[in-house]
Amino acid sequence: MHLISNDSHHATVSLTWPESALVGNTLNEFINGLRIDDDELESRLGCGRPALRPIQQHLALSHRSVWPDNEGDHSDGVSEVRVQLTRAQLATMIRALKDLATGKDIEAWEFPIRLGQQPKAALTLATELDDVVGSLPAQ
Repeated sequence: MHLISNDSHHATVSLTWPESALVGNTLNEFINGLRIDDDELESRLGCGRPALRPIQQHLALSHRSVWPDNEGDHSDGVSEVRVQLTRAQLATMIRALKDLATGKDIEAWEFPIRLGQQPKAALTLATELDDVVGSLPAQ
């Protein structure tokens, strides 16, 4: 993941296939997979399912526009997708990645089965996204 451009309201980031899939799968778990009520979701992520859905759909559309076959081997095609996100969307993604990687809802052995990667990858990506938020100009 790397930052392409930013201003005080948005950041355009470039995500690899695994990163894009991980963020999309993480948000999908909070929207459809985990059995937590809306109040707890709001407390943990700072927003509810209605706010998560557009972020997840935006990422999914961007992902499918670059990798329509949804396969993991993209050695002969585009290697990254660019996504423009708001500061709030980035913060939500960071909280979701960190929260899910803690093991509270999905145990470490189950994490790669459900999300396709290890919890450490989620924490690494969350840290990289946190750096992007830190680089955004003050509002």
